[in-house]
Amino acid sequence: GSCNNPDTRGICENAPTISLGDRSNFIGLNYTSDWRIQDLILNGASIYNSAFSSAADLESALLYRVKSTGFYEPVGVSLYNSNGLDQVMIVDCDISGADKNGIYMGSERIVIMGNRVADITQEHAIRVWQAYFGVISHNELLGATKHGLKLHGIREDMLSKTDDTLPDNRTEYVVVSGNIFGSTYAWSVTIGPQSDAYDERLYDILVEKNRFVADYGATSSLGDVQNHLVINSAYVTVRNNIFDGTGS
Repeated sequence: GSCNNPDTRGICENAPTISLGDRSNFIGLNYTSDWRIQDLILNGASIYNSAFSSAADLESALLYRVKSTGFYEPVGVSLYNSNGLDQVMIVDCDISGADKNGIYMGSERIVIMGNRVADITQEHAIRVWQAYFGVISHNELLGATKHGLKLHGIREDMLSKTDDTLPDNRTEYVVVSGNIFGSTYAWSVTIGPQSDAYDERLYDILVEKNRFVADYGATSSLGDVQNHLVINSAYVTVRNNIFDGTGS
Protein backbone atom coordinates (compact mmCIF):
# COMPACT_ATOMS: atom_id res chain seq x y z
CA GLY A 1 0.00 0.00 0.00
CA SER A 2 0.89 3.68 0.06
CA CYS A 3 3.36 5.05 2.59
CA ASN A 4 2.05 7.62 5.06
CA ASN A 5 4.28 10.27 6.66
CA PRO A 6 7.72 8.70 6.10
CA ASP A 7 10.38 9.92 8.52
CA THR A 8 13.86 11.05 7.56
CA ARG A 9 14.93 7.42 7.05
CA GLY A 10 11.94 6.58 4.88
CA ILE A 11 10.22 4.53 7.60
CA CYS A 12 6.47 4.75 7.01
CA GLU A 13 4.16 5.71 9.85
CA ASN A 14 1.71 3.04 8.67
CA ALA A 15 4.25 0.22 8.18
CA PRO A 16 2.99 -3.15 9.48
CA THR A 17 3.43 -3.37 13.27
CA ILE A 18 4.32 -6.61 15.05
CA SER A 19 4.35 -6.82 18.86
CA LEU A 20 6.00 -9.70 20.72
CA GLY A 21 5.71 -10.82 24.33
CA ASP A 22 8.26 -12.04 26.85
CA ARG A 23 10.97 -14.43 25.67
CA SER A 24 9.82 -14.38 22.05
CA ASN A 25 11.98 -13.59 19.01
CA PHE A 26 10.72 -12.24 15.72
CA ILE A 27 12.97 -14.18 13.36
CA GLY A 28 16.11 -16.30 13.52
CA LEU A 29 18.48 -16.24 10.56
CA ASN A 30 20.82 -19.18 11.16
CA TYR A 31 21.97 -20.87 7.95
CA THR A 32 20.30 -18.36 5.66
CA SER A 33 21.48 -16.54 2.55
CA ASP A 34 20.17 -13.67 0.44
CA TRP A 35 17.46 -12.35 2.77
CA ARG A 36 15.99 -8.84 2.82
CA ILE A 37 13.73 -7.74 5.67
CA GLN A 38 12.30 -4.24 5.42
CA ASP A 39 9.52 -1.76 6.18
CA LEU A 40 8.33 -3.16 9.52
CA ILE A 41 7.66 -1.72 12.97
CA LEU A 42 8.53 -4.13 15.79
CA ASN A 43 7.75 -3.82 19.50
CA GLY A 44 9.21 -6.28 22.00
CA ALA A 45 9.57 -6.95 25.70
CA SER A 46 13.04 -6.81 27.24
CA ILE A 47 13.06 -10.39 28.57
CA TYR A 48 15.73 -12.26 26.57
CA ASN A 49 14.23 -11.66 23.17
CA SER A 50 15.35 -10.14 19.90
CA ALA A 51 13.94 -8.85 16.66
CA PHE A 52 16.63 -10.53 14.54
CA SER A 53 19.21 -13.07 15.58
CA SER A 54 21.76 -15.46 14.09
CA ALA A 55 24.69 -17.46 15.35
CA ALA A 56 25.88 -19.38 12.29
CA ASP A 57 26.35 -19.10 8.53
CA LEU A 58 24.50 -15.90 7.75
CA GLU A 59 25.32 -14.46 4.34
CA SER A 60 23.97 -11.59 2.23
CA ALA A 61 21.38 -10.30 4.70
CA LEU A 62 19.87 -6.82 4.65
CA LEU A 63 17.80 -5.24 7.42
CA TYR A 64 16.32 -2.08 5.90
CA ARG A 65 13.97 0.65 7.19
CA VAL A 66 12.91 -1.31 10.26
CA LYS A 67 11.80 0.50 13.41
CA SER A 68 12.40 -1.43 16.62
CA THR A 69 11.32 -0.45 20.14
CA GLY A 70 12.26 -2.44 23.24
CA PHE A 71 13.66 -5.99 23.08
CA TYR A 72 16.59 -7.36 25.05
CA GLU A 73 18.94 -7.15 22.06
CA PRO A 74 17.08 -6.14 18.88
CA VAL A 75 19.84 -7.22 16.47
CA GLY A 76 21.99 -10.05 17.81
CA VAL A 77 24.42 -11.66 15.36
CA SER A 78 26.93 -13.84 17.18
CA LEU A 79 29.34 -16.59 16.14
CA TYR A 80 28.96 -20.27 16.94
CA ASN A 81 30.55 -23.22 15.15
CA SER A 82 30.97 -21.21 11.97
CA ASN A 83 33.88 -19.65 10.10
CA GLY A 84 32.12 -16.33 10.01
CA LEU A 85 29.39 -14.28 8.48
CA ASP A 86 29.51 -12.34 5.24
CA GLN A 87 27.76 -9.28 3.81
CA VAL A 88 25.48 -8.50 6.75
CA MET A 89 23.94 -5.04 6.35
CA ILE A 90 21.85 -2.87 8.69
CA VAL A 91 20.65 0.24 6.84
CA ASP A 92 18.29 3.14 7.70
CA CYS A 93 16.80 1.49 10.79
CA ASP A 94 15.56 3.14 14.00
CA ILE A 95 16.37 1.15 17.15
CA SER A 96 15.51 2.42 20.61
CA GLY A 97 14.81 1.31 24.16
CA ALA A 98 16.82 -1.92 24.03
CA ASP A 99 17.84 -3.52 27.31
CA LYS A 100 21.36 -4.74 26.43
CA ASN A 101 22.92 -3.69 23.08
CA GLY A 102 21.04 -2.00 20.28
CA ILE A 103 23.08 -3.83 17.64
CA TYR A 104 25.48 -6.68 18.45
CA MET A 105 27.04 -8.13 15.34
CA GLY A 106 30.10 -9.04 13.34
CA SER A 107 30.70 -9.95 9.73
CA GLU A 108 33.08 -9.82 6.85
CA ARG A 109 32.07 -7.07 4.41
CA ILE A 110 29.84 -5.54 7.08
CA VAL A 111 27.68 -2.45 6.50
CA ILE A 112 26.02 -0.40 9.26
CA MET A 113 24.73 2.80 7.67
CA GLY A 114 22.16 5.51 8.28
CA ASN A 115 20.72 4.08 11.51
CA ARG A 116 19.52 5.79 14.64
CA VAL A 117 20.24 3.82 17.83
CA ALA A 118 19.17 5.47 21.08
CA ASP A 119 18.38 4.98 24.76
CA ILE A 120 20.07 1.66 25.51
CA THR A 121 19.52 0.54 29.11
CA GLN A 122 22.55 -1.64 29.95
CA GLU A 123 25.38 -1.49 27.44
CA HIS A 124 26.27 -0.18 23.98
CA ALA A 125 24.41 1.39 21.08
CA ILE A 126 26.47 -0.73 18.67
CA ARG A 127 28.95 -3.47 19.53
CA VAL A 128 30.87 -4.93 16.59
CA TRP A 129 32.95 -8.00 17.42
CA GLN A 130 34.40 -8.36 13.92
CA ALA A 131 34.51 -6.13 10.86
CA TYR A 132 36.69 -7.31 8.00
CA PHE A 133 36.22 -4.80 5.18
CA GLY A 134 33.55 -2.75 6.96
CA VAL A 135 31.68 0.52 6.74
CA ILE A 136 30.07 2.14 9.80
CA SER A 137 28.78 5.47 8.59
CA HIS A 138 26.06 8.12 8.87
CA ASN A 139 24.61 6.63 12.05
CA GLU A 140 23.18 8.59 14.98
CA LEU A 141 24.14 6.94 18.27
CA LEU A 142 23.04 8.48 21.55
CA GLY A 143 21.76 7.71 25.02
CA ALA A 144 23.87 4.56 25.44
CA THR A 145 24.54 3.49 29.02
CA LYS A 146 28.11 2.47 28.06
CA HIS A 147 29.66 3.13 24.60
CA GLY A 148 28.13 4.54 21.46
CA LEU A 149 30.36 2.26 19.36
CA LYS A 150 32.51 -0.58 20.67
CA LEU A 151 34.63 -2.03 17.86
CA HIS A 152 36.80 -4.98 18.78
CA GLY A 153 37.95 -8.17 17.10
CA ILE A 154 38.33 -11.93 17.03
CA ARG A 155 40.66 -13.54 19.58
CA GLU A 156 43.87 -14.74 17.98
CA ASP A 157 43.24 -18.30 19.18
CA MET A 158 39.89 -18.30 17.34
CA LEU A 159 41.36 -17.50 13.91
CA SER A 160 42.02 -20.22 11.36
CA LYS A 161 42.26 -20.38 7.57
CA THR A 162 41.77 -24.15 7.59
CA ASP A 163 39.14 -24.87 10.24
CA ASP A 164 35.59 -24.30 8.97
CA THR A 165 34.28 -23.80 12.49
CA LEU A 166 36.49 -20.74 13.09
CA PRO A 167 36.58 -17.31 11.44
CA ASP A 168 39.33 -16.45 8.98
CA ASN A 169 40.09 -12.77 9.53
CA ARG A 170 40.75 -10.16 12.18
CA THR A 171 39.01 -6.79 12.29
CA GLU A 172 40.73 -4.90 9.48
CA TYR A 173 40.05 -2.32 6.76
CA VAL A 174 37.20 -0.45 8.47
CA VAL A 175 35.85 3.03 7.78
CA VAL A 176 34.01 4.87 10.58
CA SER A 177 32.74 8.08 8.99
CA GLY A 178 30.00 10.68 9.06
CA ASN A 179 28.47 9.50 12.34
CA ILE A 180 27.03 11.52 15.21
CA PHE A 181 28.10 10.11 18.57
CA GLY A 182 26.04 11.57 21.41
CA SER A 183 25.75 10.97 25.13
CA THR A 184 27.35 7.84 26.57
CA TYR A 185 29.27 6.80 29.67
CA ALA A 186 33.07 7.14 29.90
CA TRP A 187 34.10 6.48 26.28
CA SER A 188 31.94 7.46 23.32
CA VAL A 189 33.83 5.24 20.88
CA THR A 190 36.41 2.58 21.67
CA ILE A 191 38.47 0.82 19.00
CA GLY A 192 40.49 -2.04 20.40
CA PRO A 193 40.29 -5.31 22.35
CA GLN A 194 37.28 -5.77 24.60
CA SER A 195 39.66 -5.83 27.59
CA ASP A 196 43.32 -6.48 28.45
CA ALA A 197 42.43 -10.14 29.01
CA TYR A 198 41.81 -10.71 25.27
CA ASP A 199 44.40 -10.89 22.49
CA GLU A 200 42.35 -9.16 19.80
CA ARG A 201 44.26 -7.28 17.09
CA LEU A 202 42.75 -4.55 14.92
CA TYR A 203 44.42 -2.99 11.89
CA ASP A 204 43.84 -0.33 9.24
CA ILE A 205 41.00 1.77 10.69
CA LEU A 206 39.93 5.16 9.31
CA VAL A 207 37.92 7.52 11.57
CA GLU A 208 36.83 10.68 9.77
CA LYS A 209 34.09 13.31 9.42
CA ASN A 210 32.36 12.27 12.66
CA ARG A 211 30.80 14.56 15.25
CA PHE A 212 31.25 13.71 18.93
CA VAL A 213 28.78 15.67 21.08
CA ALA A 214 28.85 14.75 24.76
CA ASP A 215 25.53 16.29 25.80
CA TYR A 216 23.39 15.11 22.87
CA GLY A 217 20.84 12.64 24.26
CA ALA A 218 19.97 11.24 27.66
CA THR A 219 22.76 11.12 30.24
CA SER A 220 24.03 7.66 31.13
CA SER A 221 22.98 6.34 34.52
CA LEU A 222 26.67 5.52 35.13
CA GLY A 223 27.99 9.04 34.56
CA ASP A 224 29.21 11.44 31.87
CA VAL A 225 31.54 11.14 28.90
CA GLN A 226 35.22 11.11 29.87
CA ASN A 227 36.91 10.45 26.52
CA HIS A 228 35.27 10.69 23.13
CA LEU A 229 37.65 8.34 21.32
CA VAL A 230 39.87 5.60 22.77
CA ILE A 231 42.14 3.62 20.43
CA ASN A 232 44.21 0.49 20.97
CA SER A 233 44.85 -0.56 17.40
CA ALA A 234 47.51 -0.43 14.68
CA TYR A 235 47.55 1.69 11.53
CA VAL A 236 44.74 4.06 12.47
CA THR A 237 44.01 7.39 10.81
CA VAL A 238 41.86 9.95 12.65
CA ARG A 239 41.12 13.08 10.63
CA ASN A 240 38.56 15.85 10.17
CA ASN A 241 36.38 15.05 13.18
CA ILE A 242 34.67 17.49 15.58
CA PHE A 243 34.86 16.82 19.32
CA ASP A 244 32.47 18.79 21.55
CA GLY A 245 33.04 18.01 25.23
CA THR A 246 30.24 20.21 26.57
CA GLY A 247 28.73 18.41 29.55
CA SER A 248 31.52 15.83 29.71
